Amino acid sequence: MKLDAAINRLIWRFGEFDHIYINEKDITAINKIVDFVNFKQERTFQENLHFAKLYTYNLGYFLEKYNTTIDKAIAHRELHHLLDKPFENYVEDLTSQINLSIKYNVLNKAGCKLDKHPASESKIEKSKNLNSLKRLLEDDDVRRVFIGDAWNKKEVEAGLKVQINNFLNGI
Repeated sequence: MKLDAAINRLIWRFGEFDHIYINEKDITAINKIVDFVNFKQERTFQENLHFAKLYTYNLGYFLEKYNTTIDKAIAHRELHHLLDKPFENYVEDLTSQINLSIKYNVLNKAGCKLDKHPASESKIEKSKNLNSLKRLLEDDDVRRVFIGDAWNKKEVEAGLKVQINNFLNGI
């Protein structure tokens, strides 16, 4: 029995009769629909194996973060919250993260200790770091990325799309 015939059979049976006595054709029709649904689900899963891997990895992260088990809703809810977030938001976050990291590298190169409060540094240390930072900022490229941004959202998004498409296409 073909899928459309199976569906039509059940529609006819449920629409025509008040009391239904299940027969062999009804069972065949239901089994055909169940087989089709199972086939589609497995095919969809296989076609999205990369997504399945990332989903599973991140689910494990949330299970550990919330110290919970797979049958509790919180880890799944957090993961679905991430998946519902627009892609553009992730691009913005990544762009900010990249640009902030570059700025921190400039400060680090100047000798500024980012792990301690500036008030805890001596005047000599502060002066030395400030002079070092001034020297670094004399370079136009360094000043541009420190004051502005090295990357914009369009550039990051374009790069991400190329990398993702290359990965999905096995390149």
